[in-house]
Amino acid sequence: MNSNNQQSNLPQNIGLALSGGGYRAAVFHLGLLFYLNRVNLLQQVKMISTVSGGTFTGAKYTLSLVEKKSFAEFYQEYSYLLKNTRLVELALKNLSKKSSKKSSARHDLITASAQVYAEKFFQNPQGKPYRFGDILQANIHLQEVIFNATEFRSGLAFRFQRSANLNAKIGNGKISIERSDAEDIRVADIVAASSCFPGGFEPLAFPGDFNWSKQNIFNNVRAVVHEKLAEDLALMDGGIYDNQGIDSLWLAEKRSDFPLDLFIISDVDERPGTFYSFPPDFKVSNLKLQTIDWLSKILIVFCLFTVITVAYEAIKDYISGQFIWLDFFLYIIPFFLALATAFILFWGRNIIKNQILPAVPQAGIVAWNDLKSLTINQVINAISLRLTSLQAMAGSVFMNRIRNMGFSFIYQQYRDKDKQKKLISNLIYELRAGGKRAKLPIEVKPISPEILKVIDAAATMPTTLWFTEDNQFNNVMIAGQVTSCYNLMVYITRNHGDEPSSYPQDIQKLWAILVQDWNGFCVNPQNYFQFLLKETLKNK
Repeated sequence: MNSNNQQSNLPQNIGLALSGGGYRAAVFHLGLLFYLNRVNLLQQVKMISTVSGGTFTGAKYTLSLVEKKSFAEFYQEYSYLLKNTRLVELALKNLSKKSSKKSSARHDLITASAQVYAEKFFQNPQGKPYRFGDILQANIHLQEVIFNATEFRSGLAFRFQRSANLNAKIGNGKISIERSDAEDIRVADIVAASSCFPGGFEPLAFPGDFNWSKQNIFNNVRAVVHEKLAEDLALMDGGIYDNQGIDSLWLAEKRSDFPLDLFIISDVDERPGTFYSFPPDFKVSNLKLQTIDWLSKILIVFCLFTVITVAYEAIKDYISGQFIWLDFFLYIIPFFLALATAFILFWGRNIIKNQILPAVPQAGIVAWNDLKSLTINQVINAISLRLTSLQAMAGSVFMNRIRNMGFSFIYQQYRDKDKQKKLISNLIYELRAGGKRAKLPIEVKPISPEILKVIDAAATMPTTLWFTEDNQFNNVMIAGQVTSCYNLMVYITRNHGDEPSSYPQDIQKLWAILVQDWNGFCVNPQNYFQFLLKETLKNK
């Protein structure tokens, strides 16, 4: 391809918005980077905005540039870590240990996870954790790097960003810190804040939960935050504000000295219309709550009689001198078990009577007269429906609304049709049967059943930080590659027409590679992925 940037017809300024979505997102975006490297466009990526799972891949790739690694070296190391690092297990082990040196006394799952990220994913060759300063000071082709979190005080984005423009704040319009102070922030803590999804993790306190190497910098940052809030700032998943990172990438382009030629939104959200299904009914017992209430009262009485009887017999044996050490199991343990059971039942009934029932609107404790006729099955199913619908609302319906607002926003900014030609929505589900994908005006090989099978498996992978099946990594990687291949063909036809013979020479070469790869994926996606992998690793 043409290496002369001034004469090249290829996109020279590419921006990537990498969405959240756990390991599904991390690997799908890795597939995008892999394919951009395959067609020699990765070096043209000048801006990157990441969220949650996308921040894992974006941060790791950025640090590989800091280390001057080839893409092959980056891919080998990162793919190995994704496949073999047992994040949950290691985080729980860290949680059971004493807290590492940090400014707050909190030691919970998110801080334990951040420590795992620092030790496994984001440390330098000397074994020390990377700091944000390593990215801020680096000489790399990424001119704008934005790792997105959300601060819960005001519900705004909180951006950890590298930018040549002094107006780009590290933080947001309400609270921001100096670049010199931000240099001491651990990259692992940034990733933890960006991927700290509600329900799975606790909020991450800034700056208290972050690991600082210099006490004076921590003091400076805390003074800035506390001057505005009088307490630490609660940071959580960047996807709560913008799960695609679109807004941050648009702002980065707006403040830069050059426009983007290609704006890729890489997104692994679920296909609309698949957010919620009624769970199956639980069938535990048809006992009514009133029956359970009476049984609990009877059990409390029996437990108290057991306590009195065991105590009487133990004291009698002790006085008569017949008490031996084996009687510990005969008397003492049953005594405390019965006492504990009675206490727990009494305590639970007290909470229901004095805290839960009085909170029922209008009826209060009188609501028991109506609720006691419900069965256990009805109660469990009522709770299940509430929890699953709440989860769907927060995790899917609400996120889909945010997603649609992001897409609507960016297309409104690029109302001009020529500007819209540079936008690519690289969606994990768009090549699936029934997916709304951009149409190619040039006839290419139809999407094969083999590709559909792989993409279906990738698009339906749960949002987790682990793999549950051996082929999940490959399926999501292939989905990222083949979707990127298809959308680059769409990009070329939008900008250069539907007659490849009339394309400039460098565009013709790119088109030929895209068509070759598309045909290869259509025949056997698994085998073609292995072929591309071998080709990439040759350049190590």
